[in-house]
Amino acid sequence: MPRVAVVEKMSEEHSDVQFLYVDIDENNLLSEEFDIHSVPTFKLTKNGQEKDTLTGAQPEKLRELVQSNK
Repeated sequence: MPRVAVVEKMSEEHSDVQFLYVDIDENNLLSEEFDIHSVPTFKLTKNGQEKDTLTGAQPEKLRELVQSNK
């Protein structure tokens, strides 16, 4: 399943979580600011604080991260 589809499905499953997609080729300043070197990279933030990072297409690990940080 393509990574955008995975994020869309997770967004439906977790309506209380906001998922954002950023094209780092078009927004390279953000990739520098958030220290993103690989795609896909998922940054989990809560109350404005970065809580965790997941690099790579790992849907089950992403689900675990979301669940453990609610």
